[in-house]
Amino acid sequence: MLVRTGVRFQPFAQPPALDGILTDAAALGFAMCAPGRRPARRFRGADAGRRLDTYSGPRLSLAHGDCRPGTFHRLADLIELLEPGGLCVVDDLLPQAIRPAGHQGRVGSFLAQLPDMANLRFTPLRWASGPGVGVPI
Repeated sequence: MLVRTGVRFQPFAQPPALDGILTDAAALGFAMCAPGRRPARRFRGADAGRRLDTYSGPRLSLAHGDCRPGTFHRLADLIELLEPGGLCVVDDLLPQAIRPAGHQGRVGSFLAQLPDMANLRFTPLRWASGPGVGVPI
């Protein structure tokens, strides 16, 4: 999911905009029907890689990704879209029995690239599903 706001560290004059890219049809259907839906929330089914290639809006305050098949392979591109002080949040980093085959290999590859990213400080957290938080520098 990609979230962008025009105001940082101040009360919002209007709700922040949410631009959600969901590849799971069930999750997209739920998001589209969620109570309290506002015009500032937009959800669409799309390929996240294509979205990274075509995004031309303001820099993002928050980006979220999970370690599902096909994800985590464009982290450098995503970090370039974040505004200074923005957050990159990921989850699904810890092993769990419900994960598909090859999951921990993707996580290992993701974590292995982090020390080489001079423009990102990232901290994996060892609780729940294994979230992690990164900040571009």
